[in-house]
Amino acid sequence: MRLFLIDAVGNLVFFALAYYWLGLRLSSIGNTAVSVLLAAGLLTLVAYLMALAFNREPVAAVRRTLPMLAWLGIVALVLGVFAYLDSYTTAVGQWLGSALTFATRTPVQLDFLPRTVLAILLLVLTLRTLLPVAVRVANGAGGLRDWRAVPLSVSYLAAVFAWAVVGSWLPWKLFWWIPSVSSFAGQMASFVLRAGAAFVLYVGAWLVFAGYCRAKTLTPER
Repeated sequence: MRLFLIDAVGNLVFFALAYYWLGLRLSSIGNTAVSVLLAAGLLTLVAYLMALAFNREPVAAVRRTLPMLAWLGIVALVLGVFAYLDSYTTAVGQWLGSALTFATRTPVQLDFLPRTVLAILLLVLTLRTLLPVAVRVANGAGGLRDWRAVPLSVSYLAAVFAWAVVGSWLPWKLFWWIPSVSSFAGQMASFVLRAGAAFVLYVGAWLVFAGYCRAKTLTPER
């Protein structure tokens, strides 16, 4: 319960600061400086919350925040490489489609294929390597020096799917679902209940999934 409450408060602070940061106008040097400081604070908060989820100890997570920031930098670099490769997917898909159309004399559309393959590669890289490294960084178990991959077992894929549904898709649907309520009081009550339920699912599902990743990475025999 303590872990859930700390993570929940941290997420609420993150959402509030992110909302303010997104609405901040860069019309002056002061606003630009505030924006940079807020961005740094948001990244630090994300690093702490990830370390907390994977380490499970609030005080120990503070000491692992800086290494987790380094991990976030590596993730940003990886995403940048994949974004660069993604800029070529349309051209590659059109070339493949044209080549197969010429070879088979049948119209072939493969615009989706290169981007799909790239997305699958990123997902596999994330699940097998990036997430396990984050767990090791959060627990001081080799950290950024240990890049061993973990196997994609059926239970691992099932955990990923469950987290995606319960911790992402369902909260999103709950938050944006607008029931047929005529009164303003009813609408507000519905919003509070839906937002609260969505937030609890979001935080709870992430902590459960992070706990699974921790057990799978630190005790691979499971």
